[in-house]
Amino acid sequence: MDIYIPIYKQVKIDIHMNLKARKIPLLDLGLNKLYDNSFEIKDVKTLRGDHLSRAVGKLSDKGCKTKFAIENATKTKIFITDTKIDILGSFANIKILGDSLCSLILGSLVDKVNSKLRQVIARLAERF
Repeated sequence: MDIYIPIYKQVKIDIHMNLKARKIPLLDLGLNKLYDNSFEIKDVKTLRGDHLSRAVGKLSDKGCKTKFAIENATKTKIFITDTKIDILGSFANIKILGDSLCSLILGSLVDKVNSKLRQVIARLAERF
C-alpha cells in the first residue's frame, strides 16, 4: 500500500497483481493498457561532453516546459534519469513520443518538434 497510494493519486494508474501469472498489469483510469519503453540517448546518436548535455537540456529545459508539453500532447509520462529515458503510455502514443524525442536528440528545434507533434495528434484525433 505504501507504493500503491502515491502511484494511484499522482500518476492516476491502477495496479493489480495477477498471482497465478506473477505479473503486474498497469491500467490508467481510462482502462487502456500501458506500455513501458526505455532507451538511452546514445541509442539514438552517439554524443559526448557538451553535446550530450545539450541534448538532455533540450528534453528537460528550465521548468521542464518541453517535457510537460510533449507529455500532455501525447498523454504519456516521461522519466529522464541522466542519459536514460523511460516512457509510460499507450502503444501508439509511445511511438509518436519516441519520434519526437529522437528529433530533439538529433538536433531539431523545440518549436519545430512541437508543431509537428500537434499535427500528428490532430490527425489521430480526426481518425477516432
